[in-house]
Order: sequence, then C-alpha cells, then structure tokens
Amino acid sequence: MPLDGRQTRDIRALFRRPGDVGGFDVLTPGADDGRGRPRAEKLRMSMQIVEKSGEGLSRVYGVTVPASELATRLEARIAEVAPQMNVKGFRPGKVPTAHVRRLYGKALMGEVIEATLNESTQKVLDDNKLRPAGQPDLKPSSDMDKVLAGGEDLAFELAVEVMPDF
Repeated sequence: MPLDGRQTRDIRALFRRPGDVGGFDVLTPGADDGRGRPRAEKLRMSMQIVEKSGEGLSRVYGVTVPASELATRLEARIAEVAPQMNVKGFRPGKVPTAHVRRLYGKALMGEVIEATLNESTQKVLDDNKLRPAGQPDLKPSSDMDKVLAGGEDLAFELAVEVMPDF
C-alpha cells in the first residue's frame, strides 16, 4: 500500500475473467460483457508441438511459436501499457504506441516471450497429460536476439521427466 493510504490495483485485473490463467487479453471494440464494460478477448496461441523422444520416463518436445504470433502479442501488450504510461513530453496516457515500442519494445517483447514460454510449457504438459517429476528443462534452439527483434520464430526444446504410472 502506498504511503498516502490509497490502494493501488492492477489494471489488468479489470479485464480478466474468472478462470483465466495467462495470456494477454485484448479489448474488443463495440462489444461489452453485459455490464457496460468492454469485453476482453483472450489471444489464442498457435504453435507447433512435435514429440522428439519418449523413451522411459524422459520426454523431449520441440515447440515452435511463429514470429507473427509474438508480434500480435507484443501489439496487445503495448496497447495494454500505453494508456498507463507517463512519459516526459506527453500527456499522461497519451504516449503513441510507436514511441512506446521504441522506448520499451525489447523489454515488452521479453515479457511476451516469458509469458509465451510459460503458456506453451503448460499446454504441452496438459495436452499430453504429463505429470512432471521436476521442473521442465527449456533449451532455446533459435537465436534469442533475433526473436527479441521480432525477426525469427521462437523455437525451443522442452525436456521433462515424468512420474511413473503404477
């Protein structure tokens, strides 16, 4: 709680529906949720998942997320933070998205990539009904500098040890 006694709250919480776990929400123009507030639509992830090996209790999956998907998520993230920004030379909340991208583009893309990695890992585990014995090991197979710049797909290998079935 800030020193002045006012409570702060996360603006993103206003746009989440119960049961939403991750991802980015995008406001749909002209649509409301029945209570007069704009309805947020969840961005669905398109990715390619390939099982590379599944010997014993060890599983390795190759996951590729297209650069266009990352760019869409970056645009949604910029649209989410731009109204909250206070940058010198602009009125509060009126910073152009191109300027936000120039100033904070790499940092926001890092957030997008981190959220995408978390979501895709969870999706692999859920889709294949895996019970991991430990933390999955992520090994990037694409050049992360090019991925951060938006010029290459995000590709990584997910190695996980699973619990045995009795």
